Amino acid sequence: MKSITSKVSYLKGLIEGLEVKEDSKEGRIISVMSDILEDIAYEVEDMKESQSVIQEYVDTIDQDLLSLQEDFYDEDEEEDFLNDFVGIECPMCDETIYIDKDVFGGKGNICCPNCHKEISLNNMCSCDYECEDLRNKND
Repeated sequence: MKSITSKVSYLKGLIEGLEVKEDSKEGRIISVMSDILEDIAYEVEDMKESQSVIQEYVDTIDQDLLSLQEDFYDEDEEEDFLNDFVGIECPMCDETIYIDKDVFGGKGNICCPNCHKEISLNNMCSCDYECEDLRNKND
């Protein structure tokens, strides 16, 4: 596709080929119109270049924003994910085991995935050791 400036230049060549006298009324109108079209064509070309630069800048900002959103929202999702679990220390191997709070009921037994020994959940709660700390103070 030809650019607007090349189309206007072609049109000016056609006008010159018609040999319209510029001292006539029609000649002055056609000459002024072709000059205006040429000015508009140059302005449009300048705007295209400016728009291209601005588009590159916006794309860079968009990529930076996307990176920040991923960092920010990933942290929130990770925190939410971790808040859904209770950490319990295995009395046999001293490894921390994370159990879903919805599954954790404080009753029954679970198998430690590290040492494969059975851990009793009786008398445990899902408050991340706060009750255990209180029990130790009261003992």
